Amino acid sequence: MTRKQTVLTIIGIALLILILFALWGVKEFFTFKWIFSLITDKVIAETGVDIWIARAIAGFVGLLLTYAIFLMLSWGKSRSVKVSIGLALLSVIVIGFSITMYQMTKDQMFKPDGTPAKCYTRLSDGEIVFADCNWKVHKTFGTPVLPVTEDVIRQYQVQQKGIPKMTPLTPSQDMRFFSYDGKPLVWYYQHPDGRIEFFGSPGRHPQLNTVLAPVDSQIVSQYLQYREKGNNDMVILSSDNALKGLRDDLDSWKPKVRQK
Repeated sequence: MTRKQTVLTIIGIALLILILFALWGVKEFFTFKWIFSLITDKVIAETGVDIWIARAIAGFVGLLLTYAIFLMLSWGKSRSVKVSIGLALLSVIVIGFSITMYQMTKDQMFKPDGTPAKCYTRLSDGEIVFADCNWKVHKTFGTPVLPVTEDVIRQYQVQQKGIPKMTPLTPSQDMRFFSYDGKPLVWYYQHPDGRIEFFGSPGRHPQLNTVLAPVDSQIVSQYLQYREKGNNDMVILSSDNALKGLRDDLDSWKPKVRQK
C-alpha cells in the first residue's frame, strides 16, 4: 500500500468512526454487546418480529460487523490486506442488512407502535397510489399525500384484488358486524323507505353515489327487528336487482300528487 492509500484509508476510517459516534455515542462502541443490542432493537422496532428471531439476526450481523471493524483497525505486516477485507466486508454487511430490512418491511402498512408506515394519494378516479411520506403533494399528480388509515388499506386491498368495489352483502344469522375490539366490519345505506343495504367495505353506493356509513348498534338492532318481524323485504340482498332498487328510490323521492 502506498503512502497516499494509507492516508486515505485512515481518513476513511476516521470519518466512519466520527459518523457512528455522532449517531450513537461513544459508550461501548467497539463491544459486541453494544452492536448486538442496537441491531436487535432496530429489527424489533421496524418489523415487530419475535425477539428471538431478532436476536438471531443481530447475532449473525453483529459478529460479522465486529470482525469487519477489527480488521479495519488492525496493525501489522498485512495491515493493508486486512483493511481492504474489512472495508469490503463492512460494505457487504450494510448492503445485505438494508436489503433484508427492506424485504421484511416492504408490505408493512403500520409500524409495531401503531404509526403509519406508508403514505398515499388518491387520484381523481378513486385509485389509491402509495407515495413518499416526505411529500406534501404527489410530484406527478399534484394530489395531497396523507398517512394510510385502516379504511384506506381495506380499499387498497379491494383495488388490488380487482373485485367489484361495492357489492351488497347478504346478512346471515351468524354475520359479524363488529370486530372483537368494537370496530365496524360492515357499512350500510338506508333508503328513504327504511330499507337497509349492507356492504363489506367503505366507500360510496355504486348507484346512488352516497357515502356509506359504518354500522352502529342502532342500525344492527333495526335489522334484527326486521328479521324477527319477518320484514325480509326491508333488507336488500346481494341477489336483488340494483337498478330496480334505484328505480324504487327515485319513485319514492317524487312529490306526492294530492288526489282531488
